[in-house]
Amino acid sequence: MREGSIDWMVEDAREWVGALGPHWVARFDQMHCDVRTWADEMGVSPHSQEFKAAWCVATTFLHRMAEALIDDDPIEADQLTTVANILASVGLWGATSV
Repeated sequence: MREGSIDWMVEDAREWVGALGPHWVARFDQMHCDVRTWADEMGVSPHSQEFKAAWCVATTFLHRMAEALIDDDPIEADQLTTVANILASVGLWGATSV
């Protein structure tokens, strides 16, 4: 990953979520906390490749679900894709802080 790209992704995720309103900001902050707690309980550093791989698998699954929905419900598929993109970054919330 290029230097600074994590910072960019974190800010991009904050913009996406911020545009959804305060209720969603609170939800994504809670999700961030849950992700960090899970990583801590598993003994996995959020900076590790294992953490990034697990998060990638989860968001890839959501993207594939969106692809499966496209013919039946294009609007829901588009919304799920947006959520998957946000979730791809939310696991990095605070990744640059020590």
